[in-house]
Amino acid sequence: KMYGTTGILNHPDVAITDAASNGATSGASTKFKDKTPDQILADINDAILTVWEEAEYDRDAIPNHILMPYEQYNYLATTRVSDLAEKTILTFLLENNVAKNNGGDLFIGACNWCKGAAADGSSDRMVVYCNKERYLAMDELVSLTRAMTSPNTANFCYDTAYAGNVSEVEMFYDQTMLYVDKI
Repeated sequence: KMYGTTGILNHPDVAITDAASNGATSGASTKFKDKTPDQILADINDAILTVWEEAEYDRDAIPNHILMPYEQYNYLATTRVSDLAEKTILTFLLENNVAKNNGGDLFIGACNWCKGAAADGSSDRMVVYCNKERYLAMDELVSLTRAMTSPNTANFCYDTAYAGNVSEVEMFYDQTMLYVDKI
C-alpha cells in the first residue's frame, strides 16, 4: 500500500467473494472457528471450484495454494475433526479437497498479511490461487548485495549499506485467483 504496488493479496483485477456468500445463513458467523469441518471443506471446495470454473476447467489451472491468516491456519492445524478422530481439520481438508480429487496437490499456509486484508479493511482474507510461473511471477531484478561499508567513528562501528531490487507480483491471468473475505 505504501508504494501503490499490488501483490498476491491486493490485486485490483481479482474477483472477491466473502464467506457469507458460501451458504451461510443470515446472521450466521462466517468464521472458521464457528463452522464444522464439513462446512469449512465446503468453503474451500467452493473457492477452488470458482477459480477453476473461471479458468474454464483447464486442468493445469487447478488452484494449488491457499493462504490465510495465522489465527485461522492454527485453528485448522490444531483442532481435531471430532473428539474421536486423530486427524486435524487441516489434514482432513488436505485429503478431501476437490483439487486433490482432480489430480492437484493443495498447499494451505499461513500469511501474516492476510489478517485485516479484506475489502472492508477490518476482516480477514483468504486467497486461493494457482501458484505456477505461467500464471504468477515475481522477478528479482537485482539480488541483495553489499554496496558499501564505511567506518563510523561516532559509534565505533562499521556501517554497511545493502542494495537490491525486486518487482511487484505479475499476474498473467487474474482468473486463476480468488479472494475470500470475512473468514
